[in-house]
Amino acid sequence: MPRKLDLKGCVFGSLTVLRQVEGHSRYLTWECRCECGKIVYADSRHLRLGMTTSCGECGRSRQGSQDTAKTIKKGTGGRPPHDITGRKFGRLTALYPSDKVGKNGSIIWHCRCECGRETDITVSELKNGNKKSCGCLKEESQEKIHDRLHLVDGTCIEWLGGRKARSDNASGSPGIFKKKNGRYTASIGFKKKILYLGTFETFEEALSVRRKAEKLVHEGFIRAYGLWKARASEDPKWAEENPFQYDIEKCDGQLVVHNSMEKEMTKSDI
Repeated sequence: MPRKLDLKGCVFGSLTVLRQVEGHSRYLTWECRCECGKIVYADSRHLRLGMTTSCGECGRSRQGSQDTAKTIKKGTGGRPPHDITGRKFGRLTALYPSDKVGKNGSIIWHCRCECGRETDITVSELKNGNKKSCGCLKEESQEKIHDRLHLVDGTCIEWLGGRKARSDNASGSPGIFKKKNGRYTASIGFKKKILYLGTFETFEEALSVRRKAEKLVHEGFIRAYGLWKARASEDPKWAEENPFQYDIEKCDGQLVVHNSMEKEMTKSDI
């Protein structure tokens, strides 16, 4: 979470920040002491962007102002250092710095996205490319992924056809895990549910049960949907009246299939 900006004790050019005071700016106002001894007041934006670095009257401040002007002219096209006002980062346009900083001390800027929404993002996230939108890019990306995937009855056909072993599965086979006692457990996932298939003495036993379950659950789902889709193409009205359904449950040590394409339940001993 962003933390409130506290500049007390910070040094900006010839100025040392003493304390926060009431001001009329939308930014926090600070009482500062110049090296010449004079007290001046400046808001947080002018201090952080190098726009106020002294009392403006002492000889040192005049030299500092000249040096600052040279830096601005040479490196920022007429803007104070670190001022990203109006700059674009992906879909975001930086509007103005807020009075808050991120966890790493980076200034948080208020930005407007091309979609019209506004958001606050640290300058470091903008410059290193970690943030390129208010979040709409991610939303659009997820929508595109959803459109590319073929979801049927809450299940992704592409996932079933291209499933692989998980990277954290030491057995090398999906759904089979070796326990600390040397035995193996087998399970299978379907529709965001995990069905426990049992615990076995050997990997071969667990693998045999797992493959049997895959044939019933995954391959059975794809085969049943293929039959339904073929009939639906021939008779759209029938498809509206008979939506595709394929559910699995475990009853008395068996996987039971509830399939809209088969009138009778299919059972498989495990």
